[in-house]
Amino acid sequence: MKTTLQAVDWSQLWYPGPSRRFSKEELQRAGDHAPSATFWMVALVNAVATCVGPLAVAPADWRVPLALAFVAVIAVAAAMVQSLWRHPSRRRLMAFMLAWGAVGLALAVGVKRLELLSPEQSVWLFNGIPAVVTAVTVGLWMLSLYRAHQIEARLKELAERDEAVRLAHRLSAAQLQPHFLFNTLASIQHWVDTGDARAGGTLRSLTGYLRALLPMFEQPLHPLADELAAMQRYLEVMQARLGPKLRWRFEGAAPAAAMLPPGLGLTLLENAVEHGVQASLHGAEVLVRCTHDAAMIGLEVLDTGPGLALPQVDGVGLRNCRQRLQQAFGSPAAIELNTRRDGPGCAARVTWPLHPTSNTA
Repeated sequence: MKTTLQAVDWSQLWYPGPSRRFSKEELQRAGDHAPSATFWMVALVNAVATCVGPLAVAPADWRVPLALAFVAVIAVAAAMVQSLWRHPSRRRLMAFMLAWGAVGLALAVGVKRLELLSPEQSVWLFNGIPAVVTAVTVGLWMLSLYRAHQIEARLKELAERDEAVRLAHRLSAAQLQPHFLFNTLASIQHWVDTGDARAGGTLRSLTGYLRALLPMFEQPLHPLADELAAMQRYLEVMQARLGPKLRWRFEGAAPAAAMLPPGLGLTLLENAVEHGVQASLHGAEVLVRCTHDAAMIGLEVLDTGPGLALPQVDGVGLRNCRQRLQQAFGSPAAIELNTRRDGPGCAARVTWPLHPTSNTA
């Protein structure tokens, strides 16, 4: 019993409302600054149902003024609901509750002093005013608490999403760098020891690749043109290592405004080189093609290797790519991995809108 009592927020008795104060940035981030049409309809139906009873038992000559008064009460309450929905806070709720109490008290005192009603009508009105004031204030209190919990849940969801995206970025960087970097450095070391002329050119290509790669994962999105440049550097390094087994070319240009999650194209390109070029006895060609229209962008990585091994199951890298792409661009974005229709090999295609969703961090 003691634990239960300790868990009660006793301050709600004298200072009701949400205990957390939301900043302007938090409210903007949570979004949904207006109640839904369903909420308004349910609230209106309940308000009308509450007014029907008092109107039915009210004196006949008071029904029209009372109905107009109820309309005014509903309109003012709706404005207060909208205000609390946008910014639920104890201070605002307390101001509204005190305002309702003051209006109810003023009406009761005014009617009493003017002696406009009979004793029976006075009893009816003095019972009705506190009931209306109580109903409205309790409704506003419950609304403010509900809205505050909703905002807190949304902020928690967004924070968890952002953390997942950050972890995905780190995972992408970890997947792209180690094995490629160590294998390339081993090749360069061997060429230096043996005086092979490929060492200098490969080292320059690797330096350019790392210079483009390392800043990538500091942002959730980066220009597609930068991704294509890093992909070209990667192919230059692999060309030195694989020689004539690797043939590659680029088609199309990236729109200036095009953005995508960093490393996404590189992941598809690594898969094409590993499973298409290196897995083929005679090597293969890799084609990187960029297409776009007014709304959508497409990035294709095609190879002429042995093709997909069925059944095809996404690895960690592809699952990570899909997750980050959906997070940034929503349902219109997609990654497709298929066998090429125009010959042997694999075709990986990414499509996404030109503009990211508003939730992109």
